[in-house]
Amino acid sequence: MSTLHRFVAAGLLPALLVAFVFGDSTPSPTLTVRGAGVGADKDAALRDALGDAVLVVAGVVLDEPTFKKNKATIVKNVVPKAADLVKSHEILKSEKTDDGKVSVRVRATVDRAAVIAKLAEAGVAVSKPAEGPEDSGLGEKVVKFCKDKSGQQVGDGECGTLAQEALAAAGAAPVNTFKENPGAGDFVWGELVFALEAKDGKRKREPAGAKAIPGDVVQYRDALFRGSQGGRPYIFLAAHHTAIVIEVKKNGDLVVLEQNMNGKKEVSQATVRVNDLAGGWLRVYRPVPK
Repeated sequence: MSTLHRFVAAGLLPALLVAFVFGDSTPSPTLTVRGAGVGADKDAALRDALGDAVLVVAGVVLDEPTFKKNKATIVKNVVPKAADLVKSHEILKSEKTDDGKVSVRVRATVDRAAVIAKLAEAGVAVSKPAEGPEDSGLGEKVVKFCKDKSGQQVGDGECGTLAQEALAAAGAAPVNTFKENPGAGDFVWGELVFALEAKDGKRKREPAGAKAIPGDVVQYRDALFRGSQGGRPYIFLAAHHTAIVIEVKKNGDLVVLEQNMNGKKEVSQATVRVNDLAGGWLRVYRPVPK
């Protein structure tokens, strides 16, 4: 599951850039939620379910009093625009009801920023900052599992296996609950907190103010880090890797636990210097309940 390379000589960088082609994905702030709907036929039920998913996201980006006060306005002016707000969806269940209608349940990936924009157009003030999904309370359990396994091999020793086992122990939704994104093999571990990409000499973080917390899961793709450590230049490439956040430093660095690092299958600790990202991307996900 992981492909990792570490370099300490800055002179190796040109060869490294030739050997790897960085992805062209552009991350966007989204929330993956579930929705349910009923309609005269499957298409009508699906529209109702996607509207319900948008309503759920509105409840996340707004504080509770504002949401309750403006729910009727949101249902009237924002929910009907679900087709413009939902980036992708998956039908989880579709069945006939006793009265001959169709009931549909979906998992939908909704554009958080677009919902906020539509709320503003409808005259609903977003007083709660969109800094990432709420903490479900699972993070502490995820961290405890990983710390308890420090120095040990979990499962087959692959990096993703540590995350899989930690989420299972915490009672979080498993990785196969979510569609790989943005490409095949790009695992999704819950709700997206933020995505950080480095391309053409620039770093882009979306949403800009979102922050990781202990228990979040980091997924990398062709992530090239370049900087100085202990007075010596370093280069580190995580071509395809997964790690679990156990601490967030004041400067934004992420202390993580991971396995399958440098050929070692045991769980070990490392620090991810996010401000040293020079190529590729990383995405931080927050585990959600089953």
